[in-house]
Amino acid sequence: MILSEIRDYLQARGRASIGDLATRFDAEPDAVRGMLQTYIRKGRVRQLGWSENLCAGCTKCEPAQVEVYEWLGREAGGQSARPRQGTTAGTCDRYSS
Repeated sequence: MILSEIRDYLQARGRASIGDLATRFDAEPDAVRGMLQTYIRKGRVRQLGWSENLCAGCTKCEPAQVEVYEWLGREAGGQSARPRQGTTAGTCDRYSS
């Protein structure tokens, strides 16, 4: 796993949970968090809060599925990249009734 692979994955998806990233890169969540910190410091990634990742706070989901990161990177020319529409990692449809 290298930084550019995480960058490419988040750019393509817009958002991803730490569980998704750890599974995709066959790595421990703490290792992925460490890599994400590089992009967070540069202002290219942010961790979404509970309300931003559409979590209702029911606590039935695995914590790794509600810890969501969003790509904010820069495109050529310095413009902010916008995540693709329709990416709603962290949405809990399973327990709503």
